[in-house]
Amino acid sequence: MADYYVTWEIDVTAEGPVAAALTAFDLYRATDSHATVFDVTEPDGPTYRIDLGDETLTPHLITPSPRPRPVTRALARLLPARTRRRAATWFTVVSSVLEQPA
Repeated sequence: MADYYVTWEIDVTAEGPVAAALTAFDLYRATDSHATVFDVTEPDGPTYRIDLGDETLTPHLITPSPRPRPVTRALARLLPARTRRRAATWFTVVSSVLEQPA
């Protein structure tokens, strides 16, 4: 068996970090929750988006690049979610440009 990196993200409004975590946890665990979309990264491999609410469970490739190293992930978590998404998009664009033949 392999170790996968699985994420679920949500933006919430709350009084503080603990309240935000509790709000997200309540939304995730609610019986009528629509929190069924996960990003799953294979060890040193691509990332797939999987919606457990779909009738057919089909993994959709969203990034072919390997996941960042643990230290990079830990540092990235210090940034707000919106900033992390923008940085990920920027790095994806830059890496695709660099990979193009000259």
